[in-house]
Amino acid sequence: MVLETFWGIILIIGSIVLVLIIFLVSHFSAAKRLQIKLKKIGPLLESGTAEILKEEYLKIYHLYLKLSEKKKTRFYHEITALRQKIEEQMRN
Repeated sequence: MVLETFWGIILIIGSIVLVLIIFLVSHFSAAKRLQIKLKKIGPLLESGTAEILKEEYLKIYHLYLKLSEKKKTRFYHEITALRQKIEEQMRN
């Protein structure tokens, strides 16, 4: 009886730990971090300096390179448009 209760508790704790690990991995994945950075750079396009924009773009691009090919296709157009906006701003 005590042994069954012990294994039941271990199973519950293990399940909770597994769910937490899955949540943390999905929340802090490169794709999620890339989404967050892309949202944050929007306001910087209007008010940021060229140096800040270049630094942020490089961080975004390095995250982009970490993605799988399937996920890269989801972000390709947004990354390309961002680069073009920054290049245009640097020319002016």
